[in-house]
Amino acid sequence: MILDDINLNIDVLDSILTELGANTFCYTEPKLALHDVNQGKSFDMVICDFMMPEMDGLMWIKQAKLSNDCITVMLTSVDDLTVIDESKNYFDKVLYKPILIREIVGLISARVTDQQDDLNSADGSETPKLTTDTPLIKTLQGKVLIVEDNKINFAILSKFLQNYGVTFEWAVDGRQAISLFEQQNFDLVLMDCMLPDIDGYEATEAIRASTKPNAKTIPIIALTADSTKENEDKCYAVGMNDYLSKPFDLTVLYDKLKQHL
Repeated sequence: MILDDINLNIDVLDSILTELGANTFCYTEPKLALHDVNQGKSFDMVICDFMMPEMDGLMWIKQAKLSNDCITVMLTSVDDLTVIDESKNYFDKVLYKPILIREIVGLISARVTDQQDDLNSADGSETPKLTTDTPLIKTLQGKVLIVEDNKINFAILSKFLQNYGVTFEWAVDGRQAISLFEQQNFDLVLMDCMLPDIDGYEATEAIRASTKPNAKTIPIIALTADSTKENEDKCYAVGMNDYLSKPFDLTVLYDKLKQHL
């Protein structure tokens, strides 16, 4: 179960967990989630945000009737040590936002070790998801080329872009990125730096050298886990316009997209 009153947070977590093979049930209303668990709906894991209207995560977990083997995780950006210490008495794990992908992978991997069959149905059937029916927040426009070889990172980026009404294509390496750029029209490129075959630096240089009309002007934003000044300078030197460090801060990502699209 994912419990968070912000749909975008749910979408990102849902994408990561689904990519890892989990069947997710998503709630934005604490009272509805509480009703379901107290009526007997069981979960292998509950990921609950702390800051929610009407009922925070700590209040929720105190009233929830969960099975003893259910792993409980609280997500928080609150620095109040009193709240954190009390939360640790009720949750198995407290994670601080922005959460890292490896932290989610670690939690799922631990659970899969014990109950692999519960996360992946043997016949490949899909468990229905309980989601809130909310419209897209279309505050951005354009078509983006995502160049990223990591499926989980792509899942995060694609869900984020979908939420804001942005269309996209996906390239898994620099060679495919160059080909797609030549074949289609894009308004922006999100370019991972470390790619198989042709890396992001070489792909950027190839795009800038293209004869397409927008080859010299299309915004290219670097995606990289290397946050050193040297790497940032290298990104700009090959023709990238901006720089985004991993793990992704979605607020920063939105601001950069809004600036360049």
